[in-house]
Amino acid sequence: MASIASSSPCDECGFDIPASSDRCPHCGRPSLFPNVTAAKRPMEQAALEQRYQTALQNVDPACLPILDKFEKSVADQSEAVITRYVSEVYTLAANDCALYGNFYQLVGAGVRLPAENFWDAMRGVVDEKLFTHYKENIRFAALTMNRRGIGHYGDCHVTLKNGMIAHRATAFEENSIVFMDRRKEFLTAELPAGYRAIWQDRGKLAVAKLASKLSQTMTEADFPSLLMNDGAEPEDDQFVEVHIYGSISIRTVEEISLSSGSKTIRLKALKEKLDKFGIRLKRH
Repeated sequence: MASIASSSPCDECGFDIPASSDRCPHCGRPSLFPNVTAAKRPMEQAALEQRYQTALQNVDPACLPILDKFEKSVADQSEAVITRYVSEVYTLAANDCALYGNFYQLVGAGVRLPAENFWDAMRGVVDEKLFTHYKENIRFAALTMNRRGIGHYGDCHVTLKNGMIAHRATAFEENSIVFMDRRKEFLTAELPAGYRAIWQDRGKLAVAKLASKLSQTMTEADFPSLLMNDGAEPEDDQFVEVHIYGSISIRTVEEISLSSGSKTIRLKALKEKLDKFGIRLKRH
């Protein structure tokens, strides 16, 4: 039987806080974010370290200099980007009180229906496995090094401020639904450790995943496409997934960029909205 993440004692009252809670249910004091708590579990960090060391040992010694640059670049420069359609981003920018709604909030509020496809059918099962009892609080993003996201999700790329999410964000190996679909017995099996990391260890996770793809001829200009690239179909997209606990507002946003082929009659209006918040609007 798969093990369940254990509770931990509250620093203030000493009673146990469930692993899925972000505050003590007894004294009400804030705790850590559950996804961060999960990524900090000793078994998770030890497994990630083992994958990282194995990647270093297996890489061609001639590639070590470029590998070192890659890890440092991801650790120091990568950001979280959410890709959606302009209409959704306009709604977020139009009102300082607006929040970015995730799948569960939108469906629960009756403002959208689940799509009749593989992704929405799998979503609830996969998310409950990864975020047991708190999946409704997770927002999904991807790691980017050029402020571009995956095109299958929309034409508007929303880069978030690191300082607004670093304390509540974790990184995951890849699209979590694709990851779980490859492991057909994941419902009852133990979730494999070493595939998620706290924000500060995202460079280490990227090395564990991608070290074998580096070559001597690569330069730093190749890093963004190594970290993220669009596939022919959504299941072929390659990226490191980011899990952010809690709400996102327009104040969480660093920059917004539109894909070159994006056509919107709201471009001028969107720019005016963003200017009020000091947010740049660019085209890729």
